[in-house]
Amino acid sequence: MKVSNGFALLRKRLARSVWISLVPVLLLLSFQVAGAVVIDDFSTTQPLLTAGPAPGNIPPGPAISVSSSASSAGGDIIGGDRIMALDLTKANLGEGVTARVLGGDFSNSFDTTSEGHVHLVYSGTTNPNDFALGANLCVGSKFVVTFATNDHAVNYTMFVYTDATNWSYLTKLVPAGIVSDTVVEYAFADFIIGAGAGADFCNVGRIHLHWDTDADNQPALDMSIRQIDVPNELAFGCDYKTFDGKSSLTLSPGTVFPKVILAEVSISNTGIGTIPAGGVTITDTLDVGLTYVGPTTEISGPAGLIVDPPDSVAGQVVTWTNKVAFPPGTTVVFQYPVRINALAPNETLKNAVVVEVSGLPDSNCAARVTIPGGGVPSMNEWGMLLAVLAVSLVGIYLYRRRSARA
Repeated sequence: MKVSNGFALLRKRLARSVWISLVPVLLLLSFQVAGAVVIDDFSTTQPLLTAGPAPGNIPPGPAISVSSSASSAGGDIIGGDRIMALDLTKANLGEGVTARVLGGDFSNSFDTTSEGHVHLVYSGTTNPNDFALGANLCVGSKFVVTFATNDHAVNYTMFVYTDATNWSYLTKLVPAGIVSDTVVEYAFADFIIGAGAGADFCNVGRIHLHWDTDADNQPALDMSIRQIDVPNELAFGCDYKTFDGKSSLTLSPGTVFPKVILAEVSISNTGIGTIPAGGVTITDTLDVGLTYVGPTTEISGPAGLIVDPPDSVAGQVVTWTNKVAFPPGTTVVFQYPVRINALAPNETLKNAVVVEVSGLPDSNCAARVTIPGGGVPSMNEWGMLLAVLAVSLVGIYLYRRRSARA
């Protein structure tokens, strides 16, 4: 009788401990991704390039065209190659135009009567006609050109190509009298279509900055550029993760495993940059004891952004990527069933969701879920309890027999 009461007490205490509390330790990290897409910071030098001096007056003499290139693997030149080109189309005897990169600046000078064209080209190779950049500039919404000096007002035109049949351009008048760092912005939205559908700023094949001079209006032009970049304006975050619609879910003591629960994840692009298809990777690493069941269902957001099946289900790791562009100011919410296979008393299962934006530093958002507690004893646990009970009964029986003989 005492043995029976002892077992009942043990079972009662065990039942009290059979519960699951899903408590998210949720880092709502809506973050600004650091850094910028550097077009050129001019830290890689390029020797003096000269068109001229003119051997005679131009015209009637022929125009003079020269070019050179510089390469860097250090990330300071987009695509790794910079091309400088000069065209001298008008000059008096002995005059010309020069350009070089030195001391962190690109500088360009025209002599008093010289006229012509200047080109800075980034094509991904040393061939100015290629479209090999493959650059995604959609982390931001504008080019920023930092002028260090500019002594005459000049129209500077930025050409952006996806390929030979799809390109756009924008011309900005840069004022005279610049003697210290002055920013000139080329907003993507202001670009004019030059051909086809215009440039796709998420898939840029070539960038070309160009300007002309007129000796009557810009005599002896001297200018310098310190940097060209696209500031990073992405802000991206994991809003929440829940199980069965609750941030803290407690299952009843009578819960039988395995049990399927519904996971929900919300992710927002709160910046102004569009993230192209495939640019977002979402990884759910399930602890042992949890299994992805599926299917994945997008509840809200851009249609088709998250689809079923996931990109991969490899053991405990489930991965999705966005299948369409993720525009600014939008949120995607998706759900997927997860199975709790079993829980021992006081066992903790952990769950983590990581969101990454490809090609950018510090581009992850982590959510962590802790599950303390246990459930109804498993068959193994019942077996252990019965074994303990059997040993105890045998011990008591032997003890009583020995006492009776005594």
